[in-house]
Amino acid sequence: LAGSCVREEFQNSGSGSEGGLVDCVISFGSPEGATIDVGTKAELGIVRESNVFNIYLMVFEGNASGSKKIYGHYFDGSNLNARGESNYWTVANMSTKDSPATNGTLHIKTASKAGCTIVAVANMNPNDLDVSAGLLSTIQTFGELQDVVATQVRSEIAANSGFFLMTGQVDGVNIEGNAEDANDISKKTLSLQRLYAKVTFNVRVARNPDQSSSNPKKNNYPLLV
Repeated sequence: LAGSCVREEFQNSGSGSEGGLVDCVISFGSPEGATIDVGTKAELGIVRESNVFNIYLMVFEGNASGSKKIYGHYFDGSNLNARGESNYWTVANMSTKDSPATNGTLHIKTASKAGCTIVAVANMNPNDLDVSAGLLSTIQTFGELQDVVATQVRSEIAANSGFFLMTGQVDGVNIEGNAEDANDISKKTLSLQRLYAKVTFNVRVARNPDQSSSNPKKNNYPLLV
């Protein structure tokens, strides 16, 4: 009975052979906010729009529809900067419009495998269940993930949430712990891209510039956007 309760720790083989466990560090970054003009105004500033609050990372054995998921983990405040754990992350969010763009690292331990596809979904809104960590944890193949992103993301989320959903993908990645391999996971960076933006259209009423009278009945009041 005592032996059955012993926690066994996986040991990194360090050989790079397929099937062994490898400690990996994946870099990621979000885009800098775009400048919006011509009569529109971003409801949230470029700083907030570029921040990353959570990430769900998935590793698939390829990018074919039937490619199986070999790793999945949710990174949020509970494992932020949790150095010493097998799975943790760091992030340096953009703090001002003149500071560097948001960037960070994902630290994972997963099976050694060649030709993988890495996918990240960031900034899932905890108050909206269209795309959630719970939903992504049920994904078993790359094709299932594509269906989720295509059908579950709705434009209404952008209007009701301050979380800007982002995704990133890198194909042809080798997870073998070989620092000399250009396709090794340590040489890749996940570039996150927003799926939508939040924009407010300001509408005002203006008088006709050619008006000659202040009589409202004779004036035209066009809507200018």
